[in-house]
Amino acid sequence: MVFSPPVPSAFFTLRRPEAANRCPVKARWFFIVLGSLCWFVLPSLAPAQSIGRVEQTETNIGAYHKYVVPGVPTVLVQVLGTVRAPGLYELRADTDLGKLLALSGGPVLGPREESKKRRVIIKLFRPNSNSAVGAVPLYEAVLDEAVATPGHYPPLQDGDVLIVEVVERSGFKIVNVLRIANVIALIALATERVSRAFE
Repeated sequence: MVFSPPVPSAFFTLRRPEAANRCPVKARWFFIVLGSLCWFVLPSLAPAQSIGRVEQTETNIGAYHKYVVPGVPTVLVQVLGTVRAPGLYELRADTDLGKLLALSGGPVLGPREESKKRRVIIKLFRPNSNSAVGAVPLYEAVLDEAVATPGHYPPLQDGDVLIVEVVERSGFKIVNVLRIANVIALIALATERVSRAFE
């Protein structure tokens, strides 16, 4: 590969023709020295990024998620329950609960029968060293209410645990009424027969 100088080659041939031949060697040495300086100087700048934990992370599982910028303060939050991507999340310190829920993929919601009612409950626990209980419930809301009032999210801190629960309840159907009526009729019939037997 031949180095072509940024100035016209006529400049070199008019003044000093031998300079055109030495230019590639000088350029090569320039880049070698520049690369060596970068090799030794850049690693010494890395401790300035030690505010975050990105450099200290060692993991071999897919349940550790990092959404940070090096040098920015971070928090470690655990997400459990029926979400698409449960695990340990390293986030910027200014991330709120709604963003964490979105990053975890949200609740896993399959097809719902018409007769069943579904509620998604979000609970945030914070570790408490002052009490006998390991974690204290800090926030609890139904997903619909939590989405409607995003200003009420508590700020996330190190060690917080977010639990997402999907609760399904069967609605009241006519079949349930018939079953209850059947059981009441059987109990009434049984008590009548027992009372006749003792007469």
